[in-house]
Amino acid sequence: MENRPLNAEVPEELEGRIRSVIRETARRERSRRRVVRALSAAAASLFIVLVCGITLSPSMSAYAKEWLGLRVPEAWLDLFQRYAGVKEAREHRYEPIPPVTVEKDGITITIENIYLEENKLSFSAAIKGAYEAQTGFLIVSGDFPDAGMSSSMSSVKGENSEVIDVAYVTQSLDEREVDEFLRKKPKHLTFKVTQTPGNNREQRHFMNIEVPFDASMILRNKHIPIEWELIVENFTAVSFDNLTVSPTEMSLNYEVRAPEGIDVSLIGPYGSDDSPYMTGSEGNEYAASDMRSSKNVISFHPSAYFKAGDELKLHINKVWLTDRNAKQSFDIRLDGTESYPKTVQFRGQTITVLGAKYAEGHLYLDVQVDGAHGDEHQPWKIDFDNYAEKMNNDPELFRLYQEEYKVYSFNVYGRALPKTDTEVRDNDGMYEVVIMAPKQNHYTLDIYRYEDPVELNWTVTFKVP
Repeated sequence: MENRPLNAEVPEELEGRIRSVIRETARRERSRRRVVRALSAAAASLFIVLVCGITLSPSMSAYAKEWLGLRVPEAWLDLFQRYAGVKEAREHRYEPIPPVTVEKDGITITIENIYLEENKLSFSAAIKGAYEAQTGFLIVSGDFPDAGMSSSMSSVKGENSEVIDVAYVTQSLDEREVDEFLRKKPKHLTFKVTQTPGNNREQRHFMNIEVPFDASMILRNKHIPIEWELIVENFTAVSFDNLTVSPTEMSLNYEVRAPEGIDVSLIGPYGSDDSPYMTGSEGNEYAASDMRSSKNVISFHPSAYFKAGDELKLHINKVWLTDRNAKQSFDIRLDGTESYPKTVQFRGQTITVLGAKYAEGHLYLDVQVDGAHGDEHQPWKIDFDNYAEKMNNDPELFRLYQEEYKVYSFNVYGRALPKTDTEVRDNDGMYEVVIMAPKQNHYTLDIYRYEDPVELNWTVTFKVP
């Protein structure tokens, strides 16, 4: 089944409001992501989506009571598009599992906003005392030890300046395992708390936390079987096979069919406002979030679970294509024989290398891109001999980077990162590229097509069961 636009029109009076909501969601995601540059060696082995900080100000003193009561502040949770799904569920009186607070060895932990669904477990947590103890804690399900995890973490300060660590965790679950778990009619959920001290000390089990649980209160997911195919470029297509509608989110499964070296992302870089979204017949908006989306799954929040019979439209205006086959090579020397600026022409763009240096396991390039403005995404990456992948697969090299070098988020490597001045303003067209590489005098670098936007303007319609 090829691309079939099905009545893509959105009522004119709703279009501006819908797009403004999507743009605001994208703006928040971009703001969060731009603070993410370096991860500590201890955190580098975990899937950390976000690290940021919030400090209590007089204008936010209304939240102090929540923080002093060791609750995750609503203002922080509202930063995440996926929390809109929790709020929507609560508005329809589908309440989360009751929270619990426990104390041990001077550490106080609250787990709240807990939802167990057939395909995921989500919760938020607040931890007091970890900063003073100079340690960290990882909280995951003890009932589903093989579940994948994405986690958003931060530190906030209460009214008395005490530091409280907060986290929003989502774990992807196998529906068969959840069914088996529910058939046993468990009386509680178990959360495993692991202490994760720094300085390369070993992690250790800290405690288990049991939360009272009533399996009869779980609402089952709704499934919409679909057979859509979206042609992207020659020999490259995206096929869809199932939309799962749970009380807190909607998850769309898809598969990319493409030659080796080519991949397609449905989520735009840095929370692009061109990422997919859904609209309802009453003007409801459902934005895509990449904070939980795993490979071949894209999630939308809030959920239309409680709107049975409503007609939804899925809008895919663009996709982002990566093609490692569409590449070219250029040389950089650090032995003093290289003269700058050095110009590279790639897919109609003029990229000028203004300088290069090597430090602590990384090659840094200062580049200027003709015609670029602000923090706009550049549709290419620069790589040296797949070195980052080699590091991840070589235990000795991995240990070297963990113990001696700074390790960046893997989303940073090879990208054009906008350079800013001392007042954190973007310098138009000026970028830094960080490349993981060994120390040597000569590098042959590959620049290749990466997350290049492809216009589609595709819409399909379906009904919520």
